[in-house]
Amino acid sequence: MIDLHVHSTMSDGLKTPAEIFNEAQKLKLNMLSITDHNSVDAYKEIDFSKIYDGRVILGCELTCMLDKLCIELLAYGYDLKKLDSFIKEIYLPFPKMNVLETNLVIDKLSKTMLIIDKNSIEFDAENEYGNRGVHREIVRHKENKKYIDELAWNDPHEFSLRYLSEESSPFYVDYSPLIPSYLEVVDAIKKSDGLIFIPHIYKYRNSLDLIENKILKTGLVDGIECYHSSFSANDIKNSMKIASSYNLFMSGGTDTHGYEGDDEVKLGVGYGSMCIPDSIVEPWVQKLIRRK
Repeated sequence: MIDLHVHSTMSDGLKTPAEIFNEAQKLKLNMLSITDHNSVDAYKEIDFSKIYDGRVILGCELTCMLDKLCIELLAYGYDLKKLDSFIKEIYLPFPKMNVLETNLVIDKLSKTMLIIDKNSIEFDAENEYGNRGVHREIVRHKENKKYIDELAWNDPHEFSLRYLSEESSPFYVDYSPLIPSYLEVVDAIKKSDGLIFIPHIYKYRNSLDLIENKILKTGLVDGIECYHSSFSANDIKNSMKIASSYNLFMSGGTDTHGYEGDDEVKLGVGYGSMCIPDSIVEPWVQKLIRRK
């Protein structure tokens, strides 16, 4: 069992890197990757080899703009110093970036049909994406439900990806003043000797043509995240077909942020029954090992 999509307190997760590695050890995960947003600090925080026996894949989830669509890319197996240097040069520190992005969202939504009280929006800028605070304020007003589908109403991440990041949405927010372009991030990962994967592809359902034409057909990425906590069995099957058709590697992860509760995503198992087979990642993990 593996989990190659995990967030810690180095970005918007609630658990420290040490807590995550300890939990992975208890769960007997064979492979783990902490993929914080625009940060590799988790790997500078501790000597994980002292608390975790499994294989660790250096990971990071980088935000970028594909035309006017805000997307994320997963980087794996990179040179830590090289990618860290790029991140420090291009991205603002997480809390500052978080506040600026959230202000853009609040400014946009306050001009739409949604009912929100700007003064009631609260969030911990150090450890939580501001969009979670915005989402809590939106769902506090039941009148807003007629503008948002059930999935996004119950999931702030789903709301952010499909309602705030896609240009066709009336709530679209243009993050481009704060976020680098897709090609800039791809270039940085490649120069850091990393592999590039597209995460949670079906969270961009309304932009799949754009992703296919601008990403999959270009040959610039190495793989697709085929297992994700939000995926149905059919989504997993179809994403594996896409990976095979473009001769891309496969990966998988829960995307856990460490929130507690029966309805929250858990390390290694997602919503409870997720089980990502080691076999799907062995081809590219072995490639990383041979590089060393």
